[in-house]
Amino acid sequence: MWLADTSIKRPVFATMVILGLVVLGIVSYPLIGVDLFPKVDFPMINISTTLKGASPEIMDIDVADKIEEAVNTINGVKTIASTSTEGISATLVEFTLERDIDIALQDVREKIASVRSKLPNDIDEPVIEKVDPDAAPVMWLGLTGEKSVSVRDLSTYADEVLKEQLQKINGVGAIRLAGLRLRQARIWLDAERLKAYQITPQDIITALRKENVELPGGRIEGSTKEYSIKIEGEFPRIADFNDLIVSYHRGMPVRLSDIGRAEDGMAEKRSISRFNGISSVGLGVRRFLLE
Repeated sequence: MWLADTSIKRPVFATMVILGLVVLGIVSYPLIGVDLFPKVDFPMINISTTLKGASPEIMDIDVADKIEEAVNTINGVKTIASTSTEGISATLVEFTLERDIDIALQDVREKIASVRSKLPNDIDEPVIEKVDPDAAPVMWLGLTGEKSVSVRDLSTYADEVLKEQLQKINGVGAIRLAGLRLRQARIWLDAERLKAYQITPQDIITALRKENVELPGGRIEGSTKEYSIKIEGEFPRIADFNDLIVSYHRGMPVRLSDIGRAEDGMAEKRSISRFNGISSVGLGVRRFLLE
């Protein structure tokens, strides 16, 4: 009633107040920040662990269960959900809204560190991070070419040229690539020849790690100059892998060409990207975030 009485008894005052609010709104309107993707901190933390070659059952029993037991004692935990697949285990921990997610992240890291010795020795270090919706790309681009252009050429152009150019654009934070198949040296082995020469794939891996490597060779010091020496031990051509001595059998060297072959190929197909049904390389654009 006070507002109605004031407006009736003092109409000029009420009119000026309303006009003042209108002017203030007009002046403030251009300054209002608008964001289609506002920054929001979800009270959730994701724990990813990797163990190559492990079955889903092993990941569930030896990894996921121990992680769940550790983080379940943290204050403010609302729900815990785990997903175990071949070689990968993902645990999603949801906290209450009142819990500071940054402090909760530190608590989770401390708990995982305390049970690290109970996890398998060959497991990669668990990746602990907040669930960030801003990590998802805000735009996807599809890179295609003529039929004569291979997926490897598209992947090389996207990774070495187009990605760098897009990252220079104002507002672009990072570029995520999908359907990428870069050039890779692939080695194909013959199981019967391996058995005949009594060689295992691990022997070949060991030989590659020892021979195909670049090492620092020290330095040469002069009176006025200093030179760094580098031992170039990497194979310059794919065909040179075939001459690699992987083992000895009855006193004779066994080369890679005796038990298999090296191929100038592409990386394994771990993701697929298509544009209008045509194989392509996808480029996901993530925006630049200001803290």
